[in-house]
Amino acid sequence: MPAPRRQKAPAVFQPVVLIPNAELTDLDRLAIARTYDTFQIVKLTMDTARSRQTRIGPSEFGDPCAKCLARKLAESSKIEGDNWKAQIGTFGHAGLEQHYLDTFPWMYDVSWLENEDAPGGWERIIEVKPDLVATDEQPLYHLERRVKVGEYGSRNPRVLDGSCDMFEQGATYGIVRDWKFQGESSLKKSGSGKIGQTYHTQMNGYGKGYEDLGFNVTHVQLFALPRDDEIDAAKPVLMRYDRQMAVDALERLTALVDAADVMRDLGLGWESIIDAQAGAPGCWDCPRFDHADERDFVAAL
Repeated sequence: MPAPRRQKAPAVFQPVVLIPNAELTDLDRLAIARTYDTFQIVKLTMDTARSRQTRIGPSEFGDPCAKCLARKLAESSKIEGDNWKAQIGTFGHAGLEQHYLDTFPWMYDVSWLENEDAPGGWERIIEVKPDLVATDEQPLYHLERRVKVGEYGSRNPRVLDGSCDMFEQGATYGIVRDWKFQGESSLKKSGSGKIGQTYHTQMNGYGKGYEDLGFNVTHVQLFALPRDDEIDAAKPVLMRYDRQMAVDALERLTALVDAADVMRDLGLGWESIIDAQAGAPGCWDCPRFDHADERDFVAAL
């Protein structure tokens, strides 16, 4: 069984001031105070609709840990630390999206849709203009389009949908592309083709969503980009599209929520379903859910 991950001591924010304390003026102290205020504003960038999401999405429905999959379906709480590395990925996604918009301005219609979960209450919608025709030499790029992966649950169907980073539409091919900003160890795994079931299922889920919309989907690609290295260290991983992987994952969700619906009829909750599932060795989320359970137990005393 893998060794548990070593937890680093939490960092404490402390600005570096190259002014001797004995020489500090009121204006210096004001600038220092403004540094703390700026840090808090920057830190709030991690408080996004995505970070608050509790409903299961395409990035999770292929989780190999059955116990955590059941916990996510039950919308159980887990301990979440500040994740600046993930936020760097969010910035990278936004930057790549804007780059494509700037590079191919003739290709897109941009509109705004009211959405209470989006920053400012509005969500930007970017769609390829309908009169354009894709060719293999000049494909069309569908950016951050929300697609419906499918439904799960026999008695009470739920919708699984999510925003796909990019779908590249050629005349004879279609590639689902998912940007991942990875550290050294994850990038090394991607370079050897070890991307994991969760990522693989996520991309095929988006592929199913696009295929269900009538697009020709031939490949999926985890476009692994270096977070801590030069761009040429990128390791894009290309695979053929596998619709059945997404279908099987939806059926797995259906089995769990159907069992939960039966338990609900008996006056029971998700706890018995979660307890019956086996955890996956080395699962990253299991300790976070376990710690949240301990926190909630102590709070109830």
